Amino acid sequence: MELNQKQQQARSKLCLALDNIKTINELEETVNELSPAVGLFKIGKETFTRLGSEAVKLVQRCDANVFLDLKYHDIPNTVKGASYGRSGDDESGGCRGKRSGRAK
Repeated sequence: MELNQKQQQARSKLCLALDNIKTINELEETVNELSPAVGLFKIGKETFTRLGSEAVKLVQRCDANVFLDLKYHDIPNTVKGASYGRSGDDESGGCRGKRSGRAK
């Protein structure tokens, strides 16, 4: 798909977060479908922890840029989600111990 100058400008300003992507196939389908219109894809810690560096490479192969957001100090529930992503559990499983009350 050939983009005119205005479309290229718009594409360069669009960023799509690739959150809640469970498989590399799902990521590939999403990026292939949207990369003609989206110039930047955000890969967060949960997706990166689950899929690894192949997620970054896949986006780059589709001629799009990557914003790799791997800060682990900001939101406790995001850290929890990344931990589950790495272990292969969903959020309903895992540790059922006492909660500190700080993160909900």
